[in-house]
Parts: sequence; C-alpha cells; structure tokens
Amino acid sequence: MSDLNEAIHLSYVFIGHPRCGSAALAAGLRNAGLDIHHERPGNDGIVSWWLTGFYRQKTNGIHEFSPSRKGAVPIIADKVLSYIRKPSDALPSIMVENEFQDRDNNSFRHRHRIIRKHFDVDLAELDELNAAVASYVFWNRLADRIADADLPIKVEKPDFGLVQPGLHADNLPVRNTTEKKYGVKKKTLDLKSLQSKIPSEHFEYLSSMEEQYLDSEARPKP
Repeated sequence: MSDLNEAIHLSYVFIGHPRCGSAALAAGLRNAGLDIHHERPGNDGIVSWWLTGFYRQKTNGIHEFSPSRKGAVPIIADKVLSYIRKPSDALPSIMVENEFQDRDNNSFRHRHRIIRKHFDVDLAELDELNAAVASYVFWNRLADRIADADLPIKVEKPDFGLVQPGLHADNLPVRNTTEKKYGVKKKTLDLKSLQSKIPSEHFEYLSSMEEQYLDSEARPKP
C-alpha cells in the first residue's frame, strides 16, 4: 500500500453491493448525527460499495483501503461494517445496472475484475439473471470477510446500534432509485421462481438472507 501518512483516517467505512441502499444509508447516518457521506469521506466516515474491492489488509486493528483510481488517496478506518438489501428487491436493480451500456460501465467492470480475482468467477460469461445473482452473492461474501461485525446493517430496517450503542435509526430516506438513475422501472421478482434458474448454493444463500438475515439473525462468516 502507498504511504499511510497520506491516508485519510476515518472512524467508519460501510461497504456492500451497489444498488443496495448505500446513498440512503449515508443519508440516514447523517440524520442520526454522524458526518458520513456517500462515495466521499465525511469527518466520521464513508459509505462506499467501491471500497469493498479496494480492501488491502488489517494491521494493528486498522483497516487499509487503497483505491486504484488515479489521484485517489488511501483510506484507513477504525471500524468497517457491511450493509445489505433484501435480495428480492436488490436483484432487479442490479440487473439494470449490470446491463447498462451492454455491461460496458464502471460498476460492472469493477465487480467483474474483483470477483474474478477473489472467487475465480467470470460475471461476463453469465446470463443477465445469473450475473446479478453471482455478483450479489460474492460481493456480499467479500464484504462479510472484511467487516468487523457479524451482523450487517439492513437498509430495510437499520440498527445503528451496530455503529454506536444508543445511536437511533429512523427509516432510511429514498435515494438514487433505479428509475431516477437509469430512467427505467425495475422488475418485480419472486425469489422462489429462481430455484431452477440459478445454482443451488446461490439459491440457498439468497433464501437464507431473505428469510433469516432480515429477522435480525447474524450471517455466518464465510
């Protein structure tokens, strides 16, 4: 990693998958009194799905992120938490983002490269549905590996006590919807209908999130 003397030191970094409420989470954290922004550092921290792919290591209790973009400054953080969105809501939005410009977009390229590096899975070889599912599964697993807490922050019903004891969370505001960003309405999705269309291990992972994680049960570390 580059010289840590140049790094931005933050109390919190929140990581997860794109189209899963990162902008809303940042707004909710600001409403709760923390100076945390979406994809740019505030005084207290940052919510950034991008940083999931730029994680380097944890040294002496400090997390290190090193974005590869030109001119990007390294980030170090005291605490990393993950966030998650209900898969039946997230997957239709992810499909829209993946297929934007025939997959020739920064979001898909970044996830394609990182997932292939860590899991040896090539999103580009998968159809629309399976690319979205694989991205959701593997990116969230990567975030789980990095995060300090066993529980993610659920954007549908956030518990900010995971951030600071006693920190209150209202329902998160609606931000940066798929329709607003891409000009199309996302499709509705019945998770049960995917069972015969995706690998069984992915279906089990999604079902477990849908049924258990949103009922305040901890995800096992992968």
